[in-house]
Amino acid sequence: MTATPDIAAIRFGFGLTRGVEPPAGPNALLDDLRTAEPVPARLDGMRSVERIRTELAAFRATEKDPEARKALARELQVKLAADRQTRILAAVETPCPFFERLVAFWSNHAAVSAQNLIAGWIGPYEVEAIRPYVMGSFADMLVATSLHPTMMAYLNQRTSVGPNSPLGLKAGVGLNENLAREILELHSLGVAGGYTQEDVLALARILTGWTIRPNSGEAGFMPGRAEPGPKRLLGRDSALAAADLVLQRAAVRSFVDGRGPAHWHRRWQLVAGRSVPRHAFRRPPTVDSRVLMIRRRR
Repeated sequence: MTATPDIAAIRFGFGLTRGVEPPAGPNALLDDLRTAEPVPARLDGMRSVERIRTELAAFRATEKDPEARKALARELQVKLAADRQTRILAAVETPCPFFERLVAFWSNHAAVSAQNLIAGWIGPYEVEAIRPYVMGSFADMLVATSLHPTMMAYLNQRTSVGPNSPLGLKAGVGLNENLAREILELHSLGVAGGYTQEDVLALARILTGWTIRPNSGEAGFMPGRAEPGPKRLLGRDSALAAADLVLQRAAVRSFVDGRGPAHWHRRWQLVAGRSVPRHAFRRPPTVDSRVLMIRRRR
């Protein structure tokens, strides 16, 4: 097959755009990324705090009224459809389709489900937790997505309480492992990443305290929900050291330097193969596509 700039525009972006010349080659794609606007004007007003505060209050108010709850669900689906349409228009109008393709990739990597209450929060989640970090640090994106109210609501982090915390002892509630498991299994190390069930529990304990503040709609840390005492994660007694190890194993520098175990390389091949197809041009780009995933070094 003869590769052309038109094919590159389709495979690295979302097709040809009227008035925008397709990329002449790999270097043109990279140049476009350097000038891309992470949050275009069309999406700039899509913020989560006000929505979350309003919709949490509405959700609580309809708790005992099934019909009102159904009406709220329909309203949230309408909002989701409007956000989806706005998102599509932003991708169509952009002068840098490659950036929008990377946004779609990372949004899929750290995906949330448009179910129930969070249907109206999906658009703001991408704007706040994905877009600002596409050309930056994977570590920063991992933190932003993990502790965004949308992700915490999706994975029931609001119900995770340290069993020995003040709230846990008073109410008799405990851990929810969902967020911790998702971080280790899907967002960072991968299924063959060398962690155990004990590591999942340890990370769940570390994450206790993080929740959504219902009055503000923001993510926040509430000490009364946090599990006290030391935690051992991935063989590290320090939570910070363990978190750094997670990021070192997950970030692409661990794959690029060639020193990681074989399963790290397999995971990198999966990430690279899904995000940057190398067959859009007749010859592979001379610029290693993996640099697109590495923290910019100034």
